[in-house]
Order: sequence, then structure tokens, then C-alpha cells
Amino acid sequence: ITVDVPLAVWYPTSTRLNAADAQLSPIMSWLEPANSCQPRYQTTPLQVTANFNNGLVTAMGMDVTDQVAAHLRVNDSSIVSLNGSLAVGHSSGNALVYLPSPILNAPPLAGLVISVSQHPVAVVGLSLTIAS
Repeated sequence: ITVDVPLAVWYPTSTRLNAADAQLSPIMSWLEPANSCQPRYQTTPLQVTANFNNGLVTAMGMDVTDQVAAHLRVNDSSIVSLNGSLAVGHSSGNALVYLPSPILNAPPLAGLVISVSQHPVAVVGLSLTIAS
């Protein structure tokens, strides 16, 4: 018995890395006692989206953050580090956050420069959301 089974293979055609805020700053009057009282810096969530194609149909802007967060890298962890898909500022400068290609010596699939300022920002308000 021979049976033909139609199969659609979806593959990414482009990938994009976004940050809610690509400019991070120290937070005024907030020091980290566990880190020699160094200033606490802002953080920003990252999102990775990709367009997929199966040869007939294109699916655009699919959120693949959860699937690739463990593969994200940063070129200078003294400026920005990653905690999953959260970028954490550490000192002033620029750092490239990128999704490396699985192909050896190929350019990254996506990248984004995060700038960390030396100018502090003040907390002007906090909001609380309770989920039950």
C-alpha cells in the first residue's frame, strides 16, 4: 500500500528583534546593596518576531520570543545583560543584543543596539495590577 501524505513545511523568512525601550538609564536614588551600592538601572522586555512561509502562504509577525529567548546574546555584558528576554542595564554605553544564526559564520538573524545612559531618571509613579 502506498499513501501520499501532503506536508507543509514552514520556514522563517525574516526575523526582527524589538525592545520596549532601547534607551536605559540609572534610576535616581536607587542603589543595589548586594552589588556594592551601585546604581540600579532600568530594564526592558525584548520581543522577537518572525515571518514564516510554506511556499504558498506567508504568516507575518509571529511572536517567537519564548522559543528563542535562551539563544539571545549580547556583545558586552558589562553594559547590558540578559535575563531570559529581559535586557538589564549595568553601565553607560552601547551593547548589541542579537539572535545568532544557527549557520556557522553567518550574520545574526536579528540585532538591536541598546543604549545605556549615565543620566539618571526619577521614578514619578508606580502602578499595581493584581491578578487573581
